[in-house]
Amino acid sequence: MLLWEEVLLDGLRMHHLNPLYKTNEIVLYLIRETNDNKNTWIREKTCIRKGVFCMNNKKVIVSRWKDLDKQSNSFGKTYEYDRYKFIKGEDGFKSNIAFLRLPPKKAAFPLHYHEYSEETFYIISGEGMLETKEGKQEVKTGDIIFFPTGSEGMHKLTNNSAVEDLLYIDFDTYVPLDITYYPGKDKIGIFGEHYTGVLRKTSAVDLYEGEEDN
Repeated sequence: MLLWEEVLLDGLRMHHLNPLYKTNEIVLYLIRETNDNKNTWIREKTCIRKGVFCMNNKKVIVSRWKDLDKQSNSFGKTYEYDRYKFIKGEDGFKSNIAFLRLPPKKAAFPLHYHEYSEETFYIISGEGMLETKEGKQEVKTGDIIFFPTGSEGMHKLTNNSAVEDLLYIDFDTYVPLDITYYPGKDKIGIFGEHYTGVLRKTSAVDLYEGEEDN
């Protein structure tokens, strides 16, 4: 017997069939929305998500970047940044959008490239030194930069000024699992919904290690 569950959300009555189809890894929901006052369907969609209710965020969002939650990070003398997350893929969107502020002579991340996620920078203010596979070049206010997936899109952006901050927007395509490579370094990054970490490539283990007694 199939049972409906009901949740009120933003003035809409959300119904989802729980579950329409289920395995150990995937749950398939049929989601329907109705007006709070009228028992008529206004949207229907099918959603596949690993074990969680999947919500389709369909609304206009307006904010000021300084009002967003700030995440600060620093390491050594080279890396320091403030990141203000605006749109997050894990919230059901198809992209990640954030504002990043680099203090003078600082970078946010080492030279790297993404296996699955494309990336675009727009320089709001300041000037920077962009390192790519083709070498180094200066970028400044008003420049927009696109990075494809794979080694052709490797990049590192450093604030080139000794006195002014560098402020830019970072647009990423959201993927549930991305792999990041760091050229010339013995490390690899794995960023996903269920695991995030940077590992040494030389620390790989055999598939059957620890399975002798099983």
